[in-house]
This record gives sequence, structure tokens and C-alpha cells, in this order.
Amino acid sequence: MVAGMNRILTLFILLLAPIVNANEIILAPGRFLDVDTHPGESITVANGSIIRVSDRGRRIRVVAKKRGSTELRIGSREIPVHVVNSDLAALHSQLSRALEGKRGLNLTYDGKALWIRGRLLRWEDWADLGRAAQSMSPRAAYQFAAELEPEMRIKALEAFKTKLRAASIPEVALEVQGSASALIPASPADLKKRVQDVLAPYGFNVEGSPGALSLEPMVRVRIIVAEVDRQKALQYGVKWPDSVNAQLLPNTQLTKELAVDLQALETSSAGRVLASPTLLCRSGKEAKFIAGGEFPIKIVSVKRNDVIWKQYGVVLIIRPLADASGRMSIALETEVSDIGGPSVDGIPGIKTNRIESHFDLTGPRTIALSGLLRNVVTESSSGLPVLGQVPILGPLFSSKNFQERKTELVVFVTPEIAKPGEEES
Repeated sequence: MVAGMNRILTLFILLLAPIVNANEIILAPGRFLDVDTHPGESITVANGSIIRVSDRGRRIRVVAKKRGSTELRIGSREIPVHVVNSDLAALHSQLSRALEGKRGLNLTYDGKALWIRGRLLRWEDWADLGRAAQSMSPRAAYQFAAELEPEMRIKALEAFKTKLRAASIPEVALEVQGSASALIPASPADLKKRVQDVLAPYGFNVEGSPGALSLEPMVRVRIIVAEVDRQKALQYGVKWPDSVNAQLLPNTQLTKELAVDLQALETSSAGRVLASPTLLCRSGKEAKFIAGGEFPIKIVSVKRNDVIWKQYGVVLIIRPLADASGRMSIALETEVSDIGGPSVDGIPGIKTNRIESHFDLTGPRTIALSGLLRNVVTESSSGLPVLGQVPILGPLFSSKNFQERKTELVVFVTPEIAKPGEEES
């Protein structure tokens, strides 16, 4: 057991041991590093209050005393020595190990921060740096400032956008050429920390700006508005509720089978598809679909005569909230109105059915808004020619048949998150 603990302790010390760069040394206070020397080389220290050097025969031991920067001269070699906090020293050690055997990138310290510079030749090298820094303290950070070829830049941007979406973070402005940075809006308050948790291990500098835009997910809403004859629809086994309601259909989304069923009803005169639009709406905003008309209402007063227009028909208002993981919160407001109510002074009334509903979805689903009834009354006359048109006596030689037909307006709504580049599909 003791031997096992010794192996663990030895491994721990090796992981924390500083790595000698050919051009610089970074240590935490209290840590030391043995550096090989050649016989006869002179050893000088620019500032003895920062480090202490002791002779160990064919090597010297450099001991960090307090934070600061100085210069160690070994013969003709001049080596900058930086004493930094333990978190930064540990990060330097991890990044140095991750760069071993990799070409194109180098790690430097400018007295304030660690920098990865050079040229990125493989995306996997940047991914290795991110994994190496993932377990480090959030107080330890570095800046990635290597050059990227155009193809590598596109690949890196897509990779980081995918990581943000996986963390349910809206799309933010990213730049990876020259210096990796993310510009985010000032709100919400926790957005900066969430973005830093994802991107800081890869050397991103995350800055908030009141003028920055956070691109919330786009929600595509497919709509089918169908009018169905209740009596004829019953022959096909279609049963509609007796009251206005909104419900989720068992199918995952608006499938081709549903469209085929609606076309069958239309072919048999049992119904018809009135409209099938597709709307695009940014999460948190509002989309509206209107199908109908307007009729004039004349307003007469002492001072002026005016005409206002009253809207009727089908109005569907959708207010979606969505995150990058595919979850949606959908608020629906539907109104179906028609001219036909009691009239006052020649102004017709309007019959209105209205639904307000809300759904929380984890993926694309179809919502059916039903129970929006409409009565259609038709009148037909029959009788003897000429005699049927004679005033007063005419009705004795003619008859009128009244037919009432009940139709129901059904609105099928299927919201889904539009993936980047697919907004127009």
C-alpha cells in the first residue's frame, strides 16, 4: 500500500514539475528546478530577490522565492525566469506537455499571460490543448494566437459553434484568426461564465459588449389550415372534439401521411386545405399568420365622417422560445372569425372562436388546434316559372329548402429548430 502511495505521489510531483523551455523558465513560489550546466560556465542572477541559485555540481538548482520576473545567465545563455502563481505554473506545465512532439506551435509568457503562438497545422493539436487545460483552475488562463489557414479557420469555427450548441448556448460572435476571441452581449448575466466554461480551455478571450448580438435559435413553423365537413369526415372515422382545444398529435411531426389524409378529404369533398405556409421566427420573438379579409364600417359624427376596416378570418400568433439543445416553449394564439352575428344599424356582427395555449416540447411535434366550428347555411328555391315570382302569390307556387352544414377549422402547427444554413428549407 505504501509503495502504491509512493507511486501516486511521484506521479503527482512529475505532473506539477515545471518544464524547462529552451528560452524561459516558469516556476511557482517555493518550487525549484535543476538545470544542467557545463564546467567553467559562470552563473549570474539579475534579481536575487526573485530566485535563489545553488551549485549542485554539474547542475544548478533554481528556487523560486517570490512572484516576479528576472534573468538567469548561464555562460552565454540568457534565460528569462518568471515566478508566477501556482495555477498559472501548473497550466504552463500541462500545456507544455500537450505541445511535446507537435510542430508549428510554441508556448510563451509575456509577464502577464501565457500565449500559444505560431501556426496551427492540425485541428487535433488545438483540441489537445483544450483537453490539457480542461481540468485546470478557472483562474488559470492562456491566449491562443496562432495563425490558421482558411480551411482550418472554417473547421475550427464550426467545431466551437458545435460545442456552444451542445451546452445550450446561443450563437455568439467568434474569431479564431490572429487571436481567439468571443464577443457576447452584456445580458443575460450568466452568459459570460457559461461561454468561458466552454471556450476558455481553448485559449479564448471572452468579452462582453452592450452592442454585441446573441443570435438565438431560429424556429421554423410549418402550418396547415384545413376546413373539414364534420358529417363527411365521420365516414372516414375522423372524430373531432365538441369544444375548442389544442392537443399534441401522437406522431413526432407533421408527416406525409397527414398531408395524404387531408388530400383524401379534399378529393372526396369532405374538406379542403385552406393554407399551408411556413414561418421563420427568432426565439423570443413573434410570428403571425393572417388569412382573411376586412369589411368597412362607416363612422359618422358631428365633426367628421370616417371609415374603419374590421379584420376577420384566421389569425395565428406564435411566440417560440428555444435553446440550442432543441427544447422549445411554444405559446399559441389562434382566432377564427366570420361575418354573421347580429347586425346593428347595418353594421354586421362577427362570430369569433379563440384559442390560447402553451406547450413545452423537447423536439419537433405537431400541435392540432380544433373545435373551431362554423355553420354554413345555404338556401335553394324551386317553383313554377313566372308564377313563383308574383308578389304575395308567388310563395304559394314555390318552395324554399334550407340546408345547414357544419364545418370545422383545424390548424396543424409543427415547430422545429432550424439548423444553421437550413433556415430557408
